[in-house]
Formats: sequence, C-alpha cells, structure tokens
Amino acid sequence: MNSTHILGPDTDHYDAEDCFDDVAPRVKEVPREAQVAAAREIVRQAQAARLPAPFLKIEPSTGDVGDVSVEDVLGELLGVLEDEDGEDDKPAPFTPVDSSEFPVTQKLHRKFKAALPAPKIMRVDTEASYKKFMDDKRAPYIAELEQRVARAEAALAQHASDGHGAAMDVLGADVEQAKQRALTGGDEIPMSLPPGTEKHIKVWQDGGQICCSMRLPGPDGKVRIATAASPVERHVEEVLCYTEDGNVNPMEVMGALPMMAQILGGGSLVTQIAAAAPELLARPEVKAGKPFVGKVTPVSDPAVAAIMALLQMCRAGDKRALKEVKKLRAMKGSDALFAAAQKGFEEAEKSRQERA
Repeated sequence: MNSTHILGPDTDHYDAEDCFDDVAPRVKEVPREAQVAAAREIVRQAQAARLPAPFLKIEPSTGDVGDVSVEDVLGELLGVLEDEDGEDDKPAPFTPVDSSEFPVTQKLHRKFKAALPAPKIMRVDTEASYKKFMDDKRAPYIAELEQRVARAEAALAQHASDGHGAAMDVLGADVEQAKQRALTGGDEIPMSLPPGTEKHIKVWQDGGQICCSMRLPGPDGKVRIATAASPVERHVEEVLCYTEDGNVNPMEVMGALPMMAQILGGGSLVTQIAAAAPELLARPEVKAGKPFVGKVTPVSDPAVAAIMALLQMCRAGDKRALKEVKKLRAMKGSDALFAAAQKGFEEAEKSRQERA
C-alpha cells in the first residue's frame, strides 16, 4: 500500500488495521434482538424514575439559551456540606452519590436529580424575535451548506465525463444532510409526541446542546415560542445510569446510545417547558408583547428529597434503608442534611392540612 498517501508523510508508515489484524480485539456484532431488548429495559428504567415536574422559580436573566453557567449545588450537596459556623464549604466525610456503601441512597438521589433539572435559561419569543433567534442559529449551518454545494459543483465540473457516479451519489447525500441542518439549525430529533402536538413542538441538536421550542398561546391571543436547551453529555450519563440500573450490557446499546440520549433529553425539555409555561406567559414582559429571557430554577433539592425518601422507607421497615440511615447519621456533617429533610416533612404535612 502507499502508506504515505494514506497516513501522511510525517507519521509512522503502517496501517494499524492491516498490520495488527490478527491481534487487535474485534468487537462482536450484537444481534438486533439483544439491542431491542436492552433499549426496552432502559426505557423501563427511565419510566420508573419519572417524577412529576417540580415547582419552578422564574426570574429575569440576560443569558442565552443553554444551561446557566453557575455551580450546580443541587448535585453536590451530598458530597459538600456547609459548616454550621458559615465558613467555607469542606468535603463531607461521606459521599453517598459515589460510594458503594450507600446503594439505596445513591439510586434515590439519581432518581430525584434526573427529575430535577439544573437551573437553565428559557426564552419566550414573539414570532418576529423567534425568527431572528433561529436565523442566528441557522447561520453556521447555512455557511456549511454553501461550502458543501461549492465542493459538489467543483467535483461535478472536474469529473463530469469520467464516470464517477458513485462518488457523486455520496456528494449528493452529503449536501442533502447539510441542507436539512441549515433548515433546522442542527439535527432534528424524532420524538414520540401526543397526536396534534407535533406542529407545536420542535426538538433538535445544535452542537453539544439538545434544544426544544414549544409554541404556546400568548396572553394577548398571539403565539409565543418558549425555548430551552440541555447539554447532550448530561443525558448520555442518564442513559448509562439506566443501563446500570437495568443490568444491561453497555455494548448492547452503544450504537443506540446517542439517539436514546437525544430522545430522553428532548422529552425532559418538553416536560420542563410545559411546567414553566404558565409562569413564563404571566411575565409582564410577555404580556407587553416583548421577548423575555428568564432563569428557571427548580424549587426542590434532590439530596434532601433522597433523604426524605430514605426515611420513609425506614418507617416502612426497610432493612437496607435503616442500615444506610444509621451509617449516614454517624457521619460528621450529616446533621444539616437530616434537618433539611425533617423540615421538608413538616412543610409537606402543613400543606396537606391546608388542602384538607
């Protein structure tokens, strides 16, 4: 082979696949049946972990679509606790989220954290401001399309008569994909939505972000479009967690993992926007017919929720939960967490009495 042509003149002149074909590990092809079964188990785990949308607090922000660039203290509380004297945070001597000593607490925390999204920015646009926003999002994809079309035209001019039909098919598919991205502002994500809602909800991936826009009836009868985003990486980790919970071999879902992350991420954004919609549409800026950008924060804490659930399991006599609570209470710095859980119980009881 001409290794200089394949690998370049400044590299080691060998092709790893050719030279080490007899010793390189081969990934066994996973039967389709196993892939489908694994995917269904992950979906079952996701459905079992699903919780009602949390209460949300909305305040104005100058940010743009995407997760807020602040420390996500919700996910860190079990590992970092504030000293009672108010000094700097120090690592707690226990970290249930990462420790194999606390499997029940770990699973509960994962469940509540998945249901409680990180604080994020949501936009509410008019038809006009949404068009401008999406034009900006599409701009780099339009530039990419123009480049691909220019390359295809150059290739066609050079090889118009030399019989490279197969090559031109590839170029055509390449341009078609770039055209779709230019129209969408990224890669469209197929979602299973209730009948009649498809034309009101758009979900797509733009770079490392999963984005969702939802068309809503505004307070003045005109359409408003709410948009939010979430990092793909977060939802890849979510799928891997469900893989572990369901005792699924990760290799069986490796091919479908990106799409499953997209669908789970897109589904969570649909739920979050729907939950925030009433408060978003009630904003004075929206009522005045102006675009609004707000920081949306869940008024809940997955760490406290996990401890509350753990204590409820203890009351029901669950031996595993009793064992973990005993260990946790013996750890220095755990008092604040259990005090917050107790306060949560008191507030829930007060709320029940008020509704009665």
